[in-house]
Amino acid sequence: MMRPRYIFLIWVIFVSIIYSQHFQEIKNESINSNSMINDIEVIKNSPGMLYLAWDESGLSMSSDFGETWENISTGETYIFDIDFDQQNPSTGFFTTGHNMYNTTNGGYNWNRLTNINDVYSVWVNSYSSGLVFAWKVNQWVPSYKLYKSINNGETWSDSSDFVIHGMIFHPGDANIIYAYNEQEIQKSTNQGITWNTIFTHKPESSILSLAMCENEPDVLICGQENYLHKSTDGGNSWYSIDSSFSNIEYPFYISDIAIDNDPARFYIGESTQGMFLTEDNGLNWEQVTNQSILKIEVDNAEPRNIYCITGDNDFIRIVDTFHVTGINNASIDHIINFELYQNYPNPFNPRTNIVYQIPKEGRVVIKLYDILGREMQTLVNEEKIQGRYEFTFNGTKLSSGVYIYRITAGEFTANKKLLLMK
Repeated sequence: MMRPRYIFLIWVIFVSIIYSQHFQEIKNESINSNSMINDIEVIKNSPGMLYLAWDESGLSMSSDFGETWENISTGETYIFDIDFDQQNPSTGFFTTGHNMYNTTNGGYNWNRLTNINDVYSVWVNSYSSGLVFAWKVNQWVPSYKLYKSINNGETWSDSSDFVIHGMIFHPGDANIIYAYNEQEIQKSTNQGITWNTIFTHKPESSILSLAMCENEPDVLICGQENYLHKSTDGGNSWYSIDSSFSNIEYPFYISDIAIDNDPARFYIGESTQGMFLTEDNGLNWEQVTNQSILKIEVDNAEPRNIYCITGDNDFIRIVDTFHVTGINNASIDHIINFELYQNYPNPFNPRTNIVYQIPKEGRVVIKLYDILGREMQTLVNEEKIQGRYEFTFNGTKLSSGVYIYRITAGEFTANKKLLLMK
């Protein structure tokens, strides 16, 4: 008798650093309960759009946050890995462990690539058009090879022959790529032509996960068995942030990590004990769910949605209503400092959100400058009461490039960079 499948919708409401959980169990008949979930892909800038890859049921697609699903005909029942171009989500790839397929219309139709085979994993660099990596495994030798394409899979070239479990890309520099396996993290500064080891695992502890803060891409967090390490300089140096795991039982296995736009606030998924949140760089932790977590994906919606695959082969959605980007125009009595937050998403095209806070009433001026310091626009120029504010900036009329936005509120001034990529 097959066990029933349940889909959990978990609403997580945050007030300051105290939160409460409300669980609503939703039975969704459109999810195939007879198949295992191998992978999940979330289209970050298209809230509600996501894909599930199955080991017997092929590919499913949802456009309403996972409430309903559509089975997509691909010609394959077993799909191991799936990845989309986040800047151009009409382009995507999936692998079966043997064959590799691509789509150019958002997953409705798929074509088998005949110029590559034995592919287990695929990674699309959303910040460099056409750049795709495929990890081939020959089970009979065995041998491993990383291949690279600069034209969305039309042709391929050798990149490396080391084992790869995951890969992440720098949002502001298409040359910088990080890849990891159980023993080490490697970094390339030339789009995968050469690689250098920047971190090695602790003895008797495998590397299980790696994440980057998109707003501050020099911030990396590495999850291991019983350890958590962080770098703030692109992997040149690392320090431990695992000393505060007092409410997490040993041994623990950090299966995945999701970093908020504030790099001090991030989630870790643990493969037996659930998902935990820190808002102070690991000094304190709160349990968000006690379901074992194997994979975490997030979107850029407001509020942010966090999607997880659990160790029980369930799919859960968590709504975080107080991530750092989820700040509404409001007066907040406990605000005591001026602050200008990093815009999100970043890079962006053409819209992005800017958040700031002021501890007292006064005039706020926010202006936009180009990289040479020339004033481009005045974004805010008005009296504001104490509070935290958010507005959307539209860069349609600007050219691609780096810009600086500057806040002036009384004697307080601060600058942040934003990257417009068209």
